[in-house]
Amino acid sequence: LWTDFRSRIIAKLGWHSLVHFVYDPVDPDDREVIDVDLPAELAGIYVDLKEGLMLYARPSDEEKAQALWDWRFEIALGWGRKVAAALLPVHSLIHEHYDEDDEVFDI
Repeated sequence: LWTDFRSRIIAKLGWHSLVHFVYDPVDPDDREVIDVDLPAELAGIYVDLKEGLMLYARPSDEEKAQALWDWRFEIALGWGRKVAAALLPVHSLIHEHYDEDDEVFDI
């Protein structure tokens, strides 16, 4: 599932798959820029969300509670930061660098 979804994202982004993140953009002492494989990050988030949805769809209240706990945990300590950081490059690519007429990125 992860590999398939990552491949589909790469097909859309092409060579724009590597993006730059700052781990903590608020901390004045943390200015290190990190190169990140955006399709890998998005695929991981997708798989975690999908697994949670599948667990939540089961009839057991315990499984629903587990799915909710997993999501809360991941938002706080796992992929929550990755989702927030991925929004800027995705927004930039789509709304600033995508030529809809030619269906290509201009960078």
